[in-house]
Amino acid sequence: MAASRELRDGVALLRPLLAVSRGLVREYLQSCGQCWREDATNSDVRYARNFLRHDILPRCESGPYPAAAASLVRLGSQAAVTAAALRSAAEHLLDAHSQRHADGTIVLTAQKLAGLDRHLLAEIFVTLWCREGWPQRDMTARHYLQLVAMTVSSADTAGLTPPAIDLPGAVRARVVSPGMLGVGCRSE
Repeated sequence: MAASRELRDGVALLRPLLAVSRGLVREYLQSCGQCWREDATNSDVRYARNFLRHDILPRCESGPYPAAAASLVRLGSQAAVTAAALRSAAEHLLDAHSQRHADGTIVLTAQKLAGLDRHLLAEIFVTLWCREGWPQRDMTARHYLQLVAMTVSSADTAGLTPPAIDLPGAVRARVVSPGMLGVGCRSE
C-alpha cells in the first residue's frame, strides 16, 4: 500500500501512520482517552487483503513463520524501492526518446526503446500518462501491454499489431513512421 496517492488534481490520499503498528496506535489512543474506530469493511474476508490479514497471517505467525508480518513489511519496502527505481528509469528514457510535436502528439523513438524489458516499456507509458494528465482510471495492464507490443512491432516493421489503437480517455496511439510511435489525444 502506498503512503500517498493522488486521487485527482489537488486531492491526495495520505497514509501517515502506515508504518505504525495497529497495537501502538491503539495504545496511544487509549492513553489519550480516545476510542479506536474500525471501518466495518476491514473485517470482511471477501476482500483478499482482509482474508490475508485475518486468516492467513495469524496462522503463519502462530505456526512456522512468527516473523511473517515483519517479512511482508520488509518485502513491501523493497518493492517500493524497486518501483521507484523503475519509475526513475522510465522518466529518464521518456525524456531521452520522445518529443512533442506541434499538434501535441508525443512521438517516441520505438527503435531505441523496443529492446528494453517489457515491464520497463509499460512503465514508460504509465509515466507518459501521468505527465500528460491523461485519465488513468480505465487504463488496464492490457492497454499498456498493447502499447508495448506496438512499440516493439513498429520498431521491427513486422506489422504484427494494428497501426493505431484507441485507448480510454480519448487517447490514440499510432505508428507515425517506421520506428516511431505517436501518442496523443484523438480529435473526435
